Amino acid sequence: MMVFEESRNSSASCSWWQQSEWQPIMTEIVDIHVTCSTLEEARQLSHRLLDAKLAACCQIGKDIDSRYWYGGKQHRGDESPLVIKTRGDFFDRVAAMIRESHSYETPAIIGFKPDYVDEATKAWIAETCTGEAGGD
Repeated sequence: MMVFEESRNSSASCSWWQQSEWQPIMTEIVDIHVTCSTLEEARQLSHRLLDAKLAACCQIGKDIDSRYWYGGKQHRGDESPLVIKTRGDFFDRVAAMIRESHSYETPAIIGFKPDYVDEATKAWIAETCTGEAGGD
């Protein structure tokens, strides 16, 4: 997955398509999956990530019935799944924000690199995820 950004020497304004004086820079796209204890927690986390420009999109699913081992015991609980669309180089920053905001001691944070992404979608994620709150 490649998104083209302008080189430091270029005066062009658009950074997602290639011109001969531009240098290609690989931008990986990832979907980060995490479950939250409540719908409200998923919503709050989504807003924090979007406000920080660490996510282009956060999708909250319907509650799921989870069964898992933790602390040497088997548990069951209803959880809200959250999928975060972002740049691969932001994985660690997104994971840190999840850990500092999450109600679980050890939230399961798992990132997936999609095999295929539409060029317009890659450009939108690369342009949207700046990591600078309020910046464009």
